[in-house]
Amino acid sequence: SAGERAPGPPLVCPEMERELTENPIFDYLTQIVFRLYEDKRAPQDSPERYRVEVLFSPGASGDPSKTLEEGVSPLEPLRPLHEADQALTYARLQELLSPFTVNGAKSNT
Repeated sequence: SAGERAPGPPLVCPEMERELTENPIFDYLTQIVFRLYEDKRAPQDSPERYRVEVLFSPGASGDPSKTLEEGVSPLEPLRPLHEADQALTYARLQELLSPFTVNGAKSNT
């Protein structure tokens, strides 16, 4: 059912979900970054071989008029969307994103 969640860590931890809901302001250069790491010591078929960090920044911050004067706009730092101590495996990320993918889509070209 729609309310059920697969076992394992969520993509967005409750703290970040609350922050994004309370302050849904996304500015110039808003970023979502996926960092993929490989543990070559893990067996090839192990779900633990690939780990993914999902990071977010709401983008530019500060007074836009000062940006015009100085020519630089500071960016908010990247922060993990998930719990810092609960790394997502690549398999888990695929599982979490699968409801949003289109399987078997054909190109119009």
